[in-house]
Amino acid sequence: MASDDNSTDPLAKFRGNRSFELVVSDTPPPPLAQKEAYVAYCKSSKRQLRLGVRPALQAWSRLHYPHLLQIIENGRWGTELVLEYNFGVVVISGRNLKEIADAIDAETCEFLEQYDPYYYDMPTDSTAPFIERIEIYTEYNKPKTPKTE
Repeated sequence: MASDDNSTDPLAKFRGNRSFELVVSDTPPPPLAQKEAYVAYCKSSKRQLRLGVRPALQAWSRLHYPHLLQIIENGRWGTELVLEYNFGVVVISGRNLKEIADAIDAETCEFLEQYDPYYYDMPTDSTAPFIERIEIYTEYNKPKTPKTE
């Protein structure tokens, strides 16, 4: 075996000599030519394997339905929905969420999307589902709990 730098890393010859820089701009993105109509969720006629969870300004996740343990909702109010998975929790806040809870329960919901005013016009239908916030908590990003004395 050669005694160069590749001897300690068998994949070095495939990696090459690359360097990356993170470029962050202080200027906001240019305005969109036209905003799209907001849709809080997409219901399929077929049972789905994964649920797409799309919070605004965060990475999107595709969660496997078989890992969903329970769906917790605040009943008739339809303003909060909690999806408990074996690896974490998804907390959804908004209005008219009962329809979304039913689609998730039937495993026909393809995705949930938080409203983002940059991309979408404000919906005018007050009876349509609307997601104000999506929070995803896992072992790696648990909310901080205050210490009690």
